[in-house]
Amino acid sequence: MTSKRPRDLDDGRPVDDARQARQSTELSLLHTELTPRPRRSPTAALDHGVSLPSSPSQSRTSPSLASSKASKISRNLSPTKQLRKAELEETAEELKMINGGFGILPKELQDELMKDDDSFEFWNFGDRLGLGTTCFPDLSTVRQIYDLARRCFKNNHPESSWNNDVHSRVLNWVLRDGPCKDDIVDYRCCLTAQIAPEYQPINSRSKMVDYCFCIEPKTNSPQYRTIESLCKKRPGKSINHTDWADLTKYPIAISIETKGPSIGYETALLQVATWHSAQWRSLCWAKQDMNLLTFSCQIEFLPGIIVMQHHWWFVATALNEGGKAQTFERLLLGETESLLGIYKLSMALQKLVEWARDQYWPAFQSDVLGL
Repeated sequence: MTSKRPRDLDDGRPVDDARQARQSTELSLLHTELTPRPRRSPTAALDHGVSLPSSPSQSRTSPSLASSKASKISRNLSPTKQLRKAELEETAEELKMINGGFGILPKELQDELMKDDDSFEFWNFGDRLGLGTTCFPDLSTVRQIYDLARRCFKNNHPESSWNNDVHSRVLNWVLRDGPCKDDIVDYRCCLTAQIAPEYQPINSRSKMVDYCFCIEPKTNSPQYRTIESLCKKRPGKSINHTDWADLTKYPIAISIETKGPSIGYETALLQVATWHSAQWRSLCWAKQDMNLLTFSCQIEFLPGIIVMQHHWWFVATALNEGGKAQTFERLLLGETESLLGIYKLSMALQKLVEWARDQYWPAFQSDVLGL
């Protein structure tokens, strides 16, 4: 099999072989050096290699997985074999349903939205079967996000402008300002959060992300008290894989990496994959003396979001049967270059907040807090 990858079928960008070679090498190093520190015996330590795709190669509506092994890229796995985690598959299906757009918006908004913007079709409006309770931003909020995103794109604004003017506004509405804001899930802009040395891959440079969704238990809750107690014994005195600010006490559920106009998707994917790998090591830190291949982990996957200017992509990292982390990519959550895309994005993010609260948090309490 040739090691030269085909054109990216999603965005049509030309192949940069030199960049691919550099990143394949870095992914290979990541694959072989992901056991927690300090090192244990080979049978006790988690074989926490990472198997990563170098680029997306399938349609926007189906997650794809490719494995990085040594310097070769393999793409011979079928989509049905890729999503072996039931919870990940269920989440992916819900996100695909939202992105498909059929009947996702309430009919009472149809006249107003179709009059205002030609990105809507009549079949976008209906009963939203299977999507549960969803809140919708008002048209003025959506229009403001759209106008700011259009300005950033038209004037080639850097990543910092996109973060301040567009991405933070989206997150603020979903997590803080909107009517469906959650009492326990919030986000942090954590541009300088470093991976703690104990969780960092030996032969791979440390990576950072831009935002994190985190769980904030009440300070008088048993969960909060347990976290305080555990942090006294954990690396960096943190419940997470970073000692950044109050992420030491609030568990990270979802991580977001954003990129401006000059940085490619593969670079962002490598950052999220490295960050997730460190997070898995943190989650398994207390289990180093166990055979982790027989340990039943309630946390099935770690979600990530890669934002490339307008477009927000869902990726996820899960442990396979061999105890290695594999990153699945990618699904389009929504985009900010149309009003419809912003509505889809707000719905998809609400679905992920719901997952963090109802799925991840109980699993984290079981796996990490022992509750």
